[in-house]
Amino acid sequence: MKNTIEFVPLVALDLIIKNNKEEILLGMRTNSPAKNYWFVPGGRVIKYEELKSTLKNISLNELGIELKLTDVKLYGIYDHIYKNENYLENGKFGTHYVVITLIYEDKENKINLTKLPKIQHNKYKFFSIKELLNNNEVHQYTKTYFIEKPNNLFIKID
Repeated sequence: MKNTIEFVPLVALDLIIKNNKEEILLGMRTNSPAKNYWFVPGGRVIKYEELKSTLKNISLNELGIELKLTDVKLYGIYDHIYKNENYLENGKFGTHYVVITLIYEDKENKINLTKLPKIQHNKYKFFSIKELLNNNEVHQYTKTYFIEKPNNLFIKID
């Protein structure tokens, strides 16, 4: 695992969860990378795991609900490079994630802050975009989702 992390980018899936008030769900991270920062739910893609299974596993583990590909839309693809943050406690190298970012609009209020799992985050909060952009405890990579326009990955063919 150490050699892989040292020499190869990891693939991750991040979830932008938007409620009816146009607020974004963030959790206070308890693990590296981005430990002690507010960050969107997400996680690594495991080898041989299809994207639909990754989405199911991450949504169950981080949100307590099962999301399917038909529930989300592609938001964009981003690089998250942590040069000064070690994935392994004894590592002397950073990590590079290629992040597939999906958006889920929680129109039915399925997300209940009091029932969210506390595996990767120890507390959760919905933030307005203005609020998260102005909060020093929100990680820069989370802010990037709302500063930069989402990547347009689709080419319109006339």
